[in-house]
Parts: sequence; C-alpha cells; structure tokens
Amino acid sequence: MNKKEKLQKLIEKGKEFIGKNLTHNDSHFCAWNASVIRFIENEFGVNSTDAKRLKGRLYQPSAYAPGADNQSLFVKYFERDLSKTLEELEMIFDDIEENNFQGEKNFQEEKKNIGGTTINFNIDNSNTNTNTTNINISFEKLKGDIENDSSIVNEDKIEILNKLDEIKNIQLSNIPKKEKWITIKKILIFLLDKGVDFAIAYLPQILLLLKMGGING
Repeated sequence: MNKKEKLQKLIEKGKEFIGKNLTHNDSHFCAWNASVIRFIENEFGVNSTDAKRLKGRLYQPSAYAPGADNQSLFVKYFERDLSKTLEELEMIFDDIEENNFQGEKNFQEEKKNIGGTTINFNIDNSNTNTNTTNINISFEKLKGDIENDSSIVNEDKIEILNKLDEIKNIQLSNIPKKEKWITIKKILIFLLDKGVDFAIAYLPQILLLLKMGGING
C-alpha cells in the first residue's frame, strides 16, 4: 500500500465516525486520529503547519455550561471538527501527484536490484555529529568523478551535478531529518532514471554521503 492509498483509507475510516452519535472520547476515533497525525508528521514534518493544526484540534467545545445537554453539544462539535479534518485530508489527497507515488514504487523495486544488493533506506533518529568540511570534500570529489566520466552525456551531467548540490544543501540545512528525506528520496528517484550503470557506479557513494549527513541507509 503506497502513501496515497494509506491516506485514502484514513479518509474512508474517518467518514465512518460521522452520524454515529460519537464524541472525542471514542477509543476507535482516538486511534484513528493518532494515525492521521502520525501520517501528516511523517509526510510534512512534526512542526509543519498541517501537523500543528491537527494536533491542536479539540473535537469538543472549548467551554460548556454544567447541567446543559452536553452530550448533544459534544457530538455537534465532534462532527464539526471531524468534518474539517476530512475536508483537509481530501485536499491533501487531491494535491498529491500520483506519479510521485508511482515513482517511489519504481524506486523501491529498482533499488533492490542494483548491483545484486538490497539497499534499505531507513530514517535513523539517533544523534549524528557531522563534519561539514568532510561533507563538502566528499561531494566535490563525487562531482569531479562524474564530470570526468565520459560515459555520461553532458546534458545528464549538468542535471546530476545540480541534484548533488541540492542533496548537499539539504544535508547541511537545519530542517528535520524526515523532511530532508522526503526531498532527498525524490532526488534519488530522479537519479535512478539516469540508468542502472550510473546507479551501480555512484549510488553507493551517494548513500555514504546520506549516512554522513545523519540519514542512514
């Protein structure tokens, strides 16, 4: 199941809570809401606007009068806020380009066959002290090797070198690791399109640079 399918499943599950006279304390809703927040955090970052908004949504009135018909009030606010969340998720779903997910699927399948070795990409959230000078030197050496590689046509060289600069800038930025990975993964998919020969020759070096930057493969 790709990410777009996961999001569609979350949307469909969320719709099942409408019209059931439920409130924010329902255990199935709480589990669903946690899954939604986790999905958004993984895709856009823990500190992203979408994640903060969803985590701050109450699904209940912020104030209510004791002795009033609070059950009806809680149901009303629950369904109002849930409807907002579902609308936002559907907008996110519509904004996702299907080819990005197909590209990711192709990437996951193709990377297993490079050089006969399975390559696993996992986010390692452990602290890593990165030497900025070493990263710069490694990138420059890799770029030099590619520039001198006569098997790569000049047009591809320009694109590849630009993508390597993007990876280096992402590695040295202060954005969360998961946000780095979202962008870097798209770049790796692009580089895989340059052919198996290129991937076999240079992907291991790129993976090493990722590991040096704290994203372990």
